[in-house]
Amino acid sequence: MASRFAALKISSSLPALQFWEDAPLIRRPLWVWVDALLASADWGGGNKAQVIAEQLPDLMRQGYNAVLSTGSEASNHVQALAQACSGSGMRCDLTLYPVPGGWYDPAPRLQRLAEAGATVHRIEHAAGLAQAMSARMDALVQLGYKTYYWHSDGDPAYALPAYMKASQRFLGAWERYGPHASAREGSEGPDQVFLATGTGLTLTGLRLGLPEATVLNGISIARDAQRIKSDAAIYLERYVSANKAKGTDIGSSHRPLGRMQVDDAHRMGGFGRTEPDLMRLSRDLTERSGVEFDPIYTAKAYAGMCATLNRQENIGRQESTGRQGRGEQEAIVFWHTGPQTNTANPIPPNPIPPDPV
Repeated sequence: MASRFAALKISSSLPALQFWEDAPLIRRPLWVWVDALLASADWGGGNKAQVIAEQLPDLMRQGYNAVLSTGSEASNHVQALAQACSGSGMRCDLTLYPVPGGWYDPAPRLQRLAEAGATVHRIEHAAGLAQAMSARMDALVQLGYKTYYWHSDGDPAYALPAYMKASQRFLGAWERYGPHASAREGSEGPDQVFLATGTGLTLTGLRLGLPEATVLNGISIARDAQRIKSDAAIYLERYVSANKAKGTDIGSSHRPLGRMQVDDAHRMGGFGRTEPDLMRLSRDLTERSGVEFDPIYTAKAYAGMCATLNRQENIGRQESTGRQGRGEQEAIVFWHTGPQTNTANPIPPNPIPPDPV
């Protein structure tokens, strides 16, 4: 695959904005945005770290000295939280449950969490999570900690502004390096953006930050589409309510969550579940681009994006996106939400064959 990379280089030898002239599985141009390379904080958690960077200092100012949270053994969230707390004086207490399917080796992740100083408790199944978390909270309180329960979804009052800031970082790069940059006026965005979505919180924040004309497509890696859309409305309401409580009425300044689509047809059984073809795809994408893809978040979303774009091509893009006369010139962005440390598990060899010439 011939690749041309934009010149934007901030915190890595890789550019945050990449242009793939002939993207795998869709054989068309694609822009790839790796937000973790431009964010002020990553800590091995990709987009999750950006919310933590917003909220953790506030919790410390409020006198909290411990955080309690949970996730799977492959969770980006727990890795970012542990790294953020490391050296800060904030205790990080984590309860982890296994990734389904038995394919994931948790040893590298557990080692990184230990190196960060996190206290880790493992349970055999997510079904026992509520009881385990209640017991951990009681234990921390008895030890004298002022403990904040950090839900893996994140607090919309912090998360939505963090992802809106992420949108602005992207739009700044897009205006400077995107297609027809020299002829562009303002910060018009791409035609479509695709990304992995678990809870819908990142999706909601990006919807608020990106131009209204941009179609935002969430590829679900866990929940059904209706739940994600319903939760998105709840996140927005909580965000508005939190600002009202501070004396800031922002309700009229944010448009409804229109032009936001959720595709749940590529979950492959739910969170953490994958299949050999997807594992090979993650390795192939990583080797081709230098950007790390993993088989339960980013590669799953990439495959879902390709299926959607191929379907749109079959039924006509004008009908699918509402854009008239753009055709092959549509600017498509894959928003890579993962960190660049999420592929510690070896992926089986024999990557998918190169695209035919």
